[in-house]
Amino acid sequence: MTIKQGPFASTLSRRVVLQGAAALLVLPTAARGQEKLEKTSLTIGIGPDFGTSGSAVIALEKGYFKEQGLEQVELKTFSAGLQQVEALVAGGLDVAMPTQAPVLTARSNGIPLVLFASVAAYNDSLALVVREGKVVEKPTDLYGLKIGVLKGSGAEMMVNAIIKHYGLDASKIETVSLAPPEQLSGLSTAAIDAICVWQPWVFEATRAGGKIVHTGTTSFLETNKEEKVAVDWTRGLCCAHERFVRANPKTLEAMVRALADAQAFIAKPENFAEVNTIFSGYQNQSPDMNAVVIKTFGPSIALDERFVNDIEEVQNFLLESNRMKRKVDVEGMLFGGPLRSIDPQLVSVNAKWEP
Repeated sequence: MTIKQGPFASTLSRRVVLQGAAALLVLPTAARGQEKLEKTSLTIGIGPDFGTSGSAVIALEKGYFKEQGLEQVELKTFSAGLQQVEALVAGGLDVAMPTQAPVLTARSNGIPLVLFASVAAYNDSLALVVREGKVVEKPTDLYGLKIGVLKGSGAEMMVNAIIKHYGLDASKIETVSLAPPEQLSGLSTAAIDAICVWQPWVFEATRAGGKIVHTGTTSFLETNKEEKVAVDWTRGLCCAHERFVRANPKTLEAMVRALADAQAFIAKPENFAEVNTIFSGYQNQSPDMNAVVIKTFGPSIALDERFVNDIEEVQNFLLESNRMKRKVDVEGMLFGGPLRSIDPQLVSVNAKWEP
């Protein structure tokens, strides 16, 4: 069943946790039995948004980590994924939950990071928003507009994808590199006509009168309104250094089981109010804001074709924009052990890395 929420369809109700295997996580995973974990404490890096912290926060606050034998789990919040990866490499974290770019860049530079689970698909959380009074009903209405976007970010990638998908002439669209706060300021003063940005800045822009014309998965242009069009491939994911994975495979299995339980809880619409209360309280964010924002993300844990495709899309952007010099073998950095311990169907791609 699809439940509409303003311009967004509720991703928590209409999107499954696992592609083709949703039923596996409808019920909680079994608590760990007699197997001894290599360590019972973990330090996990998270971001401030739901995509890079929602599952971990719910797992912590609902006691899912402890149910799996992880007695002490510390979540450390970082404002950017690159900071998470730097802390991970330096030994300040056991596991990190960034988005794809900093992990790919590190791996390309020879740092042996391993991916072993997804934690969220960003779905509708990135959006192109036009300021109040600007009418954009068809793709060519973007011609002549000045769009604020942070260069090098997933939002820039989304602008490029919109231009490519709709066959637009990039020379007729001006982009200005601005951080999200400056984007909002530029919209309010009409210094720019539109922004492409992520949550919660999308929420703030619409609250100030802006109109969403495209999200990462859906068009709201009048010419193809509500058509599913993928123009963003951002997702949160779990990564660790190879040396940690080799030394602590059972501990990682326990952690992933806890995250799976958290995502199963998040995916049930009847739990949404509790999820919002827990997450907003932990991150000290507005529950009213998150009542909208959380629904723009989709729970996702499997290593499947969509997971690999999303990473490849980001890698292509990094290579084409010269932000990454060497292509990495994505399947060569995937470790399927933790998810296979829940059910082998959760790993439907060739996860080639082994301890």
